[in-house]
Amino acid sequence: MLSVAEGKSYTAAAKAAGRRSGDAVSKLVSRFNREGLAALEPGHGGGRRTIYTAPERERILAEVRRKPDREEDATASWSLSTLRRALRKAPDGLPTVSTYTI
Repeated sequence: MLSVAEGKSYTAAAKAAGRRSGDAVSKLVSRFNREGLAALEPGHGGGRRTIYTAPERERILAEVRRKPDREEDATASWSLSTLRRALRKAPDGLPTVSTYTI
């Protein structure tokens, strides 16, 4: 971005950044013009998209950290299925959480 701002071509800016092609620089400049500084934030790096938000992930971890109640949770220690059941039935839980997600 700085090289382009100094008047260098996309190709020259790419080479200055250790890249071969100016296409990525061109796309970044275009995105920067649309979104501003947010364009410089790292995006999704591939793989499966995140299904649960940070608060939902924290909710899962909070449940894992909680000692199970023998009466309420019907277990003395967590397994994936007992944890899933507890998260699904909790008022602030996650009704569709799977053992795969946990």
